Amino acid sequence: MSGVLADGGGIIFVGGVPIRIPPWNPESKLGREAFEISVGLAVLQLASLISNAEVRQQIEGAAGRLISARGQELGQQL
Repeated sequence: MSGVLADGGGIIFVGGVPIRIPPWNPESKLGREAFEISVGLAVLQLASLISNAEVRQQIEGAAGRLISARGQELGQQL
């Protein structure tokens, strides 16, 4: 495996803000939430490539809701 599933983490930039991404460990109690936040961030970035404004906004909204929900769950576990 490679990428987020097997790497050592890293840093991503969202709106120019650096966000640390720890290594993903699916067996940790935080693994699923952290993974889904990473997926949501990737979807959010990919949505910016969609030229249809209505579709782009729908996808961005869904990705934002996922990130927010999983972030709240993650915050409650810490």
